[in-house]
Amino acid sequence: MQITVKAEFSKVNALLDGTIKQVPFATARALTATAKAVEAAEKAEIRQVFDNPVPFTQRGVGITPATKQKLVAVVFLKREQAAYLDAQIKGGARRRRPFEAQFSKEQGQPVPSAVPGAGATLNQFGNLTKAQIARLGRQAKGRKQDVFVPKPGDRLPPGVYQRQQDGSVKPVLVFTKAPAKYRKRFDFYGVARKTVRATWSRNFATSLRNAIRTAR
Repeated sequence: MQITVKAEFSKVNALLDGTIKQVPFATARALTATAKAVEAAEKAEIRQVFDNPVPFTQRGVGITPATKQKLVAVVFLKREQAAYLDAQIKGGARRRRPFEAQFSKEQGQPVPSAVPGAGATLNQFGNLTKAQIARLGRQAKGRKQDVFVPKPGDRLPPGVYQRQQDGSVKPVLVFTKAPAKYRKRFDFYGVARKTVRATWSRNFATSLRNAIRTAR
């Protein structure tokens, strides 16, 4: 997922009669500044629309700066974050996470998605960490069986369970029967368009003034 900001240098150069050699450099700087503004706006939007988003999610927005040889700046979502933000942008079912696919493979049964259960210990962001999930996977395959995955046909719903001291069991992860679905919440493209409209002209004017001032 990405937003591309372009400038057609030939039109700019023609407008200025080709007299300022720094125009490509100024244009590239304006494009990059605009891309950075979009990046900041996207991160602000993430903080606004999601409840206490983890830092990893906020770090998911990146940019590719423009150069005077290539007058294109790109704002994009990094691959890992895009895997789960895609459904928040477009709506619908999210992609299966790697650990869900791993559980599917190991248990020989489909795991469309998994959510924390009543026995889960959540972090400050309300999630199980990657380390916790990895540990659950290892424990579920271990011999002690304090943590286990019910076999197909068991009376327990699909998931990962932990035995308690009193002999009862609590679900740590619950495997759902269908992929998690989301409504559109993160207006990635709309935020980008709005920010470009609000900042591009100012950024280009500033860069162009600097180019004219330093022209030789």
